[in-house]
Amino acid sequence: MFRHVYRYLRPTCGSIICRPNISCCCCGRQLSVTAGLFKDNNNNNPKDNSGDNKNIDTIQTTTTADSRQTTGSDVSVKADDSEVDEYKWGPNEGVPYDPQKDPALTVEHTPYKYPQFFTRQIRQMGLKRAVRIIKDDLSVLKTGRIKRPPWELPPPNEVDVAIFGGGIIGSAIAYFLKQRAPQSFTCCVFERDPTYTRASTTQSIGGIRQQFSLNENILMSMYGIDFLRDVKKHLSVLDNEPPDLRFHPHGHLVLATYAGAQQLVENHKLQTDLGAFVELYTPDKLKEKFPWLNTDGIAIGSYGVQNEGWFDPWALLLAFKTKAQTLGVEYIQGDVLDFNLMTSNAANYDHSGQSRQQVNHVIYRNPDGFVKQMTFAAGIVCGGASSAVLADKLDYGNKPGILSHPLPVEPRKRYVYVFNAPDGPGIDFPLIMDPSSVYCRREGLGGNFICGRNPSEDEEPDVSNLDVDYSYFDTHIYPQLVNRVPAFSSAKIKGAWSGLIEYNTVDQNPIIGRDPYYGNLFWATGFSGQGIQMAPAVGRAMNELFFDNGYQTIDLSRFSWQRILRNEPIKEAQIM
Repeated sequence: MFRHVYRYLRPTCGSIICRPNISCCCCGRQLSVTAGLFKDNNNNNPKDNSGDNKNIDTIQTTTTADSRQTTGSDVSVKADDSEVDEYKWGPNEGVPYDPQKDPALTVEHTPYKYPQFFTRQIRQMGLKRAVRIIKDDLSVLKTGRIKRPPWELPPPNEVDVAIFGGGIIGSAIAYFLKQRAPQSFTCCVFERDPTYTRASTTQSIGGIRQQFSLNENILMSMYGIDFLRDVKKHLSVLDNEPPDLRFHPHGHLVLATYAGAQQLVENHKLQTDLGAFVELYTPDKLKEKFPWLNTDGIAIGSYGVQNEGWFDPWALLLAFKTKAQTLGVEYIQGDVLDFNLMTSNAANYDHSGQSRQQVNHVIYRNPDGFVKQMTFAAGIVCGGASSAVLADKLDYGNKPGILSHPLPVEPRKRYVYVFNAPDGPGIDFPLIMDPSSVYCRREGLGGNFICGRNPSEDEEPDVSNLDVDYSYFDTHIYPQLVNRVPAFSSAKIKGAWSGLIEYNTVDQNPIIGRDPYYGNLFWATGFSGQGIQMAPAVGRAMNELFFDNGYQTIDLSRFSWQRILRNEPIKEAQIM
């Protein structure tokens, strides 16, 4: 019942509760106690609590109340209010932290970027905290329960694996890690928006194809379709309906002009060698198979006859997340404010001669506004379009040596338009990828279609909001649609949405694998709009890195950080 109390009654430096000749749980010093007197056995420096009144409670009250005094005024915040308000301060927020005025600061905390998050924990390890826990436990007993259910418990203070980003990539990784060893470790996923209203996953059109120019991308997509085929076996949860992804098994039709025909032929050879079911069509064959298609200017077409199509991205994300939660993964709604980096001792240097940093603590703000710190043994960054923000908090692009390289991933906005064409093609309409970068596919059976276009560098829209530019459809998309499919001449736009993708500015390929600087950190980001179809393969790959110390199925070594550090891009020729 009172299993938590001892944890908060353990001796700390300056604590009012101590046992004779016992080590401090914070600094390891030997402490002994007599009535009203603490004695440090290491330096024989007695500390008389009765003289300076600096026990845990008075330290907590003094430091929080004094630091919150209004400038030019003698009015200060009450002790209880200041204790609550203190936990709403993030790094560099509120009252600046002065280590000289922190009586709980020890030499063990000074290497950290934000030592106050450790001394804050020390200050709360007192009798008031213990009484508060006992009252909470008694309130649970009054309801007729022995303990609180998991959904009422606060987030843990420490986990084995922390995943930063709860979209399709983060949820797939969480599932694959936990299904391998459900009881062996603890895992949590940080996601600031559990409704996923701005997530790249839910704004995706949900396409999956095998028509790429790199074997890694082809193999990842091939595994993805195999996983989706057996998704009810993999992601079903007891007492829940099996996931229904509403998969539409219609291929992708990639069209090329004479300038791009040779590349399409080379891609086709690689795809078929790896086992993909893709066929090449001449203009005459295209006209025969798709009579509604205008083949003017087209030299060749590549069509995925099997294992391609589109599905509901939200259904797959929800299935991954629900299954991961049943396996013990905890999703935490919180905004990552910073990482509490620790500078190693002087004997540990990086390649630039700087003291190497370590990362095992993340500072985040929960929905109530309270700022907390969590300790993790290993971390995985898969923040999607926000990954560069997390990289900046890890000092990438801000320090010499390896850390001088910023993460080359940035958010890019893409528009998706919905239009109705009552005279348009029927159910056999595939997902068309035109040489003009315009794509289009059917949406349902009511003559509705969705379309979009990859803009050129000088056309990239502003990413500060998700507003849709409807004029872009009129000027850049509609003319190309009508030219390729004349039946779309009567198309009427019905709506649109926009979403952000995590665009790798180096080569539009993902960055996957171990961090080159922090030994306990991993990355899975930069998918440039292809993450939805590669998520199962990425989850399996991260599973192999964690438990087998290397890739066992698909070798993704070329997608590591090393190509970024060496400036050796690996171009994917067939990005949509």
